[in-house]
Amino acid sequence: MSSAGRSWMDEAACLGYPDDYFFPDTPGIHGAKQRERAKAICLACPVIEKCRMYREATDSGWGVWAGEAYSTNSVSEGGPRRRSA
Repeated sequence: MSSAGRSWMDEAACLGYPDDYFFPDTPGIHGAKQRERAKAICLACPVIEKCRMYREATDSGWGVWAGEAYSTNSVSEGGPRRRSA
């Protein structure tokens, strides 16, 4: 996808947060807390639908995308997300 097609990312609520919020590699309760923190950030995001469409269109793998935690290609309780500013 071209950079013009990703300009919505500049409006994302997650912009500027550490990547490990959205791509936690810590197992157990600590990783779950990181995912919940990321999901809360997503819920206030003005471009949450564009994020969801981007994840689906690019099969972006694991992480928190649009308020959902993904493990590879399925929604799960595990896994990472987002580019840095």
